[in-house]
Amino acid sequence: MPSPRTSSRSTTGSNTKAPAPRKLLPTGKEPKKEKKLTLPVNELNAWLKDRHHWNHDDWLKLLANLENNGHKDFVSTEEGRHEIGRYLEKHRH
Repeated sequence: MPSPRTSSRSTTGSNTKAPAPRKLLPTGKEPKKEKKLTLPVNELNAWLKDRHHWNHDDWLKLLANLENNGHKDFVSTEEGRHEIGRYLEKHRH
């Protein structure tokens, strides 16, 4: 009879180890990581071209245009609008 020290599969006694948990393989059903929103730089640069100043109506038209062109997630948040404004002010000619 083998001694408990030499057999790792001994089922007698309290010294038995539980099997290590198995790692699960990806199934494709895991929640996707949240996509980081990126500033629509190309659109903003095009809007800034030959524009040195703007008023509130111009700002609202820009936001509506960005929203219609697929940047609703960015434009719909206050922080996103602030970031757009900071970019415009920084890159103003």
